[in-house]
Parts: sequence; C-alpha cells; structure tokens
Amino acid sequence: MVAGGGEDSCGFDGGGPPWRNSLQGHPHCYCGDLAYVWTSSSRANPGRRFFGCPHYENDESRGCDYFCWIDKSHGKRSTDATPGLRNQIKIFEEDKKRNENVIRKLIFIIFICLLIIVQLILR
Repeated sequence: MVAGGGEDSCGFDGGGPPWRNSLQGHPHCYCGDLAYVWTSSSRANPGRRFFGCPHYENDESRGCDYFCWIDKSHGKRSTDATPGLRNQIKIFEEDKKRNENVIRKLIFIIFICLLIIVQLILR
C-alpha cells in the first residue's frame, strides 16, 4: 500500500491537494468511509503521510485499497538523509541518558557532602 513513490497517487493535476473539494476537507475511500491519515514506514517513503482506507489493518480484509499521498515526494535526497538523522537522534538520546545519570550521581554526592558537613558542625 505504501510501495509507490510517485508524485501523486490520486491523479490530480498538482493545482492543490486532492481532497480540497471534499465537503469535509478529507477524502472518502472507495468503501465510502472517511479515509484515515497513515504514515509510511517504508524505506522508499519513510515518514511520508497518506490517506488510506480505514479498514486496511483489519484482519478479515484489507479494505478497498484506497490510497493517496497527502504531500509531494521529497525525493531521494531526503530519503537518503533519514537514516543518518535517525542515527543522530539515537546518539543524542543516549547522551541525554548518560548526562541524566551523571547529574543524579552528582546530586547524590552533594547530598552526602552536605550531610557530612552538618554532622561536623553539630559535633
């Protein structure tokens, strides 16, 4: 359902979003239901959003296979950059956890030092 990387899967002429003429501002799938907004997790289109049939993940059926990209493709350059950016985020999150652990240890050491100082003063 998310395999294609074409500029538009709805056949509109590029003059605006394919759902702009919808009364509710949101397209309906071929089943007649309001289409859901999904996010692609494919390698070709990571993070790209699209409208799809709300019954797509139903175990009994895959719905009507309605599919329409919400935005234009960002091209190969953004697809190539995504794994690097995800790696950077992972590195920053690991650094954050390490820094939080160091701060906890420093707070504990300061607390112990203050207890020792109070003990010495009260003697």
